[in-house]
Amino acid sequence: MNIAFYSEMVDKINTRLDNLNAYLQVTMLYETEDGDLAQLSNSGAGASQITAGKDAVLYPTSYTADIVVPAYKKFVAFTKVNGVSDSKQAALLSQLNTGDYLNQVLDGNTKTIKLNVPSSFSGKTLELTYSALDYSGYTSTRKFYIYVK
Repeated sequence: MNIAFYSEMVDKINTRLDNLNAYLQVTMLYETEDGDLAQLSNSGAGASQITAGKDAVLYPTSYTADIVVPAYKKFVAFTKVNGVSDSKQAALLSQLNTGDYLNQVLDGNTKTIKLNVPSSFSGKTLELTYSALDYSGYTSTRKFYIYVK
């Protein structure tokens, strides 16, 4: 091996590491009723399903499992109840965002959020927003959709 080979390898690695913030792409996993892990849907048309009145576990993470670019702070909140007038949104969202880890700034090492959606939301599609801030000040935000059955 010659120096040119090593130099080329270092250049390739530096190119990948040049914009590490791009690796902070948030995703939200959840535990299905079968006990499997699945990604929450990014589309309201194909929303992930949870059962009202039953505990659900959410896992706010990134596509690299917070390893390559760990999150410094996280924020998870319900931001919309689809099919409900704007005048009723605030009251419904305050009812939904009452969990221990919802609608508040969380430490970056928060791994799970327990969720129990009241049965009054059965038949509704909920919008959940997840934002993460890394140690360099870069943020990544994504919306997810949950259908309550």
